[in-house]
Amino acid sequence: MDIKEINAAITAIGGSAITADKIKPIEVIPTGFSDLDDWVFGCGGLPRGKAIELYAKASVGKSTIGYNILGKVQKNGGLCAVFDAEKALTAFYAKACGVDPTTLVVPDFAGGEDMLYKVKVFLALNIFDVILIDSLNAIKPISTAWVNDPNMSEKLAAARMWAQFFNSLDSGYKIKNSENKIIPAQKTLQALDPDSDRFKQEQELHRLCDKKTSLICINHLMDKVGVSYGSKEYTPGGARKEFIFFIRIAASIAETKTGKKDGKEVLKYKTIKLKTKKNKLAPPLRSALFTLHPDGLLESCNKREEVDESEIEDHEEVEEEIVNNPKLSFLKDSLRSQ
Repeated sequence: MDIKEINAAITAIGGSAITADKIKPIEVIPTGFSDLDDWVFGCGGLPRGKAIELYAKASVGKSTIGYNILGKVQKNGGLCAVFDAEKALTAFYAKACGVDPTTLVVPDFAGGEDMLYKVKVFLALNIFDVILIDSLNAIKPISTAWVNDPNMSEKLAAARMWAQFFNSLDSGYKIKNSENKIIPAQKTLQALDPDSDRFKQEQELHRLCDKKTSLICINHLMDKVGVSYGSKEYTPGGARKEFIFFIRIAASIAETKTGKKDGKEVLKYKTIKLKTKKNKLAPPLRSALFTLHPDGLLESCNKREEVDESEIEDHEEVEEEIVNNPKLSFLKDSLRSQ
């Protein structure tokens, strides 16, 4: 295929295409932690216009890690915002983590839909370098307060809310500010509508990939109930989040160091392992160790770990386990058909 044929193909869809060599490289925001930027992220820092998930069990230090990252970004002149759904952020602890509370924006909101609307407004304004959501599991839809069966409807309402939010970040959205005025987009998209008199339409849509903001979402690692095979853990937010997150980082406690103080056992520090379970910008399954002190300070241990190939899932072993289990034999045909 020569250049004329390529140009003809691009013209046929209204010129809304480019060749791969014209794709702009992804800009990054250095966090100041070299092990995190160059090894775990593998791209030099937080990627602009992308979403990142940081998840772990309870009491590992997810929020503290997030605050330390915000503090490093602020020191480099970045503007940050925190959507504190858990209502746990205090100015004293934020300052202990290196955050400047006087320039950290903390919006208030009434329920999940209101919070996600304000997140999209901040993204549309394109003035923040990092937006931190803490946490996905703590955000509940307003509609769940008016249902008769909250146990079942809450899950359905939350799944619908997150699916709509992640879809809008990916495909684009229009949004109004508090003055009921549409926030103009920095980029105009060309959309083809064969059923309209105007075959070529220009739309001003806000998309996360067109913004300078890096969106960090903290999530909880939950246990599945009654599962005897496959993964026994999951992160809330629905299946759509698996596609919107470019980087997924799992945090875990590698070591806990205690000591004696006034005759009592006290915590000295925790060693936290940060590992990329998914990375579209660098090789995944890389990990690094960090020291988390009780006062909130996060320091690098200068210890990096290579990819552990034993953790790569072997679907053949899973299939053999299911086939050999009489209770799960009904899944045999379904598994082979996939």
